[in-house]
Formats: sequence, structure tokens, C-alpha cells
Amino acid sequence: MSVPETALEMAELHMPKRVKFLTYKIRPTVTNKSGKLDEDGFLALLRTDREFCREIQPDLLLGDPGIRNGLLGEQTGIPWEALMHGCYLPLPFRLKKEHVDSSTMTNLAEPAWNLVSRSLDYLVCLGSDNKITSWGELRKRGRILIPNSAEAEPCEFGLHLGDRLPRVGFSTGNISPCVVTLCSSGDVQVPVEVLQELVRLYGEVAVVGPARELPVDGVRYLRGEFAVETVGGHDTVVISHGGHGTLKAVKHAARIIVVPGDLDQLCNAFVAHLNWGAELAIGRSWFDRINSPQPFQRSIDWQVLLTKLQMEIAQETRCLSCG
Repeated sequence: MSVPETALEMAELHMPKRVKFLTYKIRPTVTNKSGKLDEDGFLALLRTDREFCREIQPDLLLGDPGIRNGLLGEQTGIPWEALMHGCYLPLPFRLKKEHVDSSTMTNLAEPAWNLVSRSLDYLVCLGSDNKITSWGELRKRGRILIPNSAEAEPCEFGLHLGDRLPRVGFSTGNISPCVVTLCSSGDVQVPVEVLQELVRLYGEVAVVGPARELPVDGVRYLRGEFAVETVGGHDTVVISHGGHGTLKAVKHAARIIVVPGDLDQLCNAFVAHLNWGAELAIGRSWFDRINSPQPFQRSIDWQVLLTKLQMEIAQETRCLSCG
């Protein structure tokens, strides 16, 4: 199994012991820190993948979302399948401008999908030496698996795997009033002042993911050995980075607030908003970044989240005072 070096800890926790991992440091796609497409790094990863295939001679290639996986399958003749969701599928019709009444989604959804699609098209052309002209064309050549129901994420192609996939290998955890989830890459951390404010608002906070453990009273850190849904109950407020699997796991929570930092997470947030009522904590910086001629750079605007929660608390206090 080939995984980014930063995701190795989570992969080792979640995968069977018999799985062998091949790690890499390069993150060449539009969802890396800089937003720049690393052409040399992408081609180097493809060469490494081909060498790996020659060594183990697999019968099937399985990828998520399947960019390198699909190119590798086409180059080696090995059948390939890929898990795809969110921005790796076409823009859902419910998110097209004529179907939404939210200015945030109207102005961000299509630009986000278009920006990701342009980047993927470029990588597909690069990796195939222009033999395959687009991400859409590559998708048609493999077996596409969609880890969602057809109702939640309709698509004209691919096999929908259902609304929930069984999860094994996790222990259970104690329910917390507030749960914060982080991306498995470990790139984004929660600032001390944000944790302190969340503790003030909710009394206790559980941070799930590869977090840097900070000495904040009232915060407990779960490194990934717990299924997210076992620490978030029906009365829990979940603050999520926008990972697809996490959003599905916590959709039973009392409230889900998504604070996306990356393009794929923004797209996941929109899908979760439509299907499970997830709330969006998205600031002005998103509009600036997505429309900038400069490469998109990942960033979480924690202040937008805090302002949203503080205003709600102030409103509740005023209402109680009036009553």
C-alpha cells in the first residue's frame, strides 16, 4: 500500500498487520500545502509505482481517488478500481447555481470543482504523455466505486457502495460534548486559543487525529485508534476539517460544523450540507483564495468558527435575559 509519509501513523492503525506500506514524501496535487502542481514529483511517484508493480505483480490496483492508480493501470495493463467522491466526481446538479439559494455555495461550489478539475486534467495529460486528455476520460477506463448512496451523491457512472461501510479494528471511546476532527496528514493543528475557547464553551473537548498534544485543561487527544462516531453522540457538537469519511461517521451528531482548509474538504462540506445539514464556517478568505491567480493554498480560518459560536452564545444570553 502506497501512502504519504505524513499519513503512515493513521494507515498503520487502520489497516491489517499483513499490509506492507510504501511511503513517499511528495504531495504533488492541488491539495498540497502550496497549491502548486509538482510536475517532477508526480512523475517520480509514477515511476516508483511502476517499479513497485514490477516487483509484486498485482492482479488489481485500487486507489483513492485514483489519479496515479488509473494512469498506472493504463500504462501496465493491470485492471484498476478507484474510490471517488466529492470533487473527484462531476459537480452534483444540486450544487449548480440554478439549484442553490446560498450565496456561499453559489459563488464557491462551481469554482472549486472547476479548479480541481483543471489541475487533475493537467496531471492526467502529464502522466500519460498526452495520450489521455482529461480526468473525465481517465475515469471512464476504470471501475469507479462511490462510497456513498446514490441519493446522497448521485452520479451517472460508477458503483455506489451504500450509505455506510462497516468499520472494524477500532475501540470505543467516551462521548464528549465537543469533538474536533483533524486531517490524517497532520498538516493542520488547532491553535491553543481555539482549544481554550472551545473548552470554555463546552466544558470538554476531544481532538481526534494526529494532533500535536498541547497542555490545555479540558482537552483529550485521541490519536486515531477510536472510531470518530464513538466519541461523538447525539448531543455532541462536531467541528470537522471536512474529511469525507469523518463527515459520514458523525452525521448522527446533534450538530456538525465544517471548517474546511482545502479544496476537496470544501467540496465535501457542500455535499454534507445538502445531505446531512452540516453547517459551514467559511470566511471571506475562501472567496479571495479561490479567485486568486496565485496557486491555491490550504488554510483554516479558525476565527470564523469562534466568531460564529461566540455570537450564538451571546444571542442565547440576551434571549435568556429578555425572558
